[in-house]
Amino acid sequence: MKTIISLLILSVSILSAGIDTGAMWLSQIPPSERAKQIKPAGMHRLPSIKKRGRGPTTLALWLRQGDSVLEADYPDQHGFDHLETKILSPQSQAVKHALTKVNGGLELTFVGPEEGFYNAYLIGQKLNNEILQISTIQSELINHSCRNGHDHVSRNIGSIYGEEIPLEIIRTRVQWEDFHTFIKSGDDIEYQLLLYGQPVQGVQVTLTTHQGWQKSKLTNAEGKVSFEFIGEYFDRDKEFHSRDIYHYLLVANYTVSEAGEYQGQAFQQTKYQTTVSEKYRAATEIYTSTVWGLFTMLFTSVVIGLGIFMYRRRTTRQYREVVFSEKD
Repeated sequence: MKTIISLLILSVSILSAGIDTGAMWLSQIPPSERAKQIKPAGMHRLPSIKKRGRGPTTLALWLRQGDSVLEADYPDQHGFDHLETKILSPQSQAVKHALTKVNGGLELTFVGPEEGFYNAYLIGQKLNNEILQISTIQSELINHSCRNGHDHVSRNIGSIYGEEIPLEIIRTRVQWEDFHTFIKSGDDIEYQLLLYGQPVQGVQVTLTTHQGWQKSKLTNAEGKVSFEFIGEYFDRDKEFHSRDIYHYLLVANYTVSEAGEYQGQAFQQTKYQTTVSEKYRAATEIYTSTVWGLFTMLFTSVVIGLGIFMYRRRTTRQYREVVFSEKD
């Protein structure tokens, strides 16, 4: 009994001390309490809120905290002294949005009628032990419908960033990228880390995949770093689920000796953090090889069956009736 009480006291002490329980990030995976009210929208299966009838689609994101894509918490408070929220349209225009507390956590919603990439930002500030912490929680969503054609794709495919964003991770567009492009396992994807629009060298960026595999790398002189997405799909049945979507998380921390004053209190350092979570799929080669294997097996079976039929046809003697006459 004393041991249990001691553990409870220790847990309360840890919570009251404000110990960081992991980075905050925006997720496209809804909490279980909201799952029934959410449906996938578009070819990229963006989380949207169910409604009756037609009209503009309301997209949703959820604030999460922790290093695990699958097990991170859904906090109902952001914990910052000051929080700025913004969403930029494909034309870099501000989009009306709302950050509200729902059953399951904090939910960010907006309507995006334009086609292209939308960039959502939560920029929070907090003073902790004479260190000013500035967090950029970002997400990139693509809105596209094939019914609208594809002639305008090149105008809306570029990355959006600005000098007013403290620390940001930008994904470098792959060659021939369009609105149908999906990151796949086996791809080597490049990212760039920017501090108020300028590249930052020597900063560690950590990738966490859907199943929890992690890899950390340092940015180069151009603030760039690349990761190769591994295949981590072990169920044989998964080979036939070519449209399954997985999520990954990128986290970067950068501390500088920037002293100053925040809300009347002095600080000696500034710690920047940025997070972004996006989607990827298993390599299409998995399914291509499986389909070709099925076709090869079917073709071989047909050839063998036809060969057996022809052989039996040639070796089987046809019945001929012979009539004998005793008079002859």
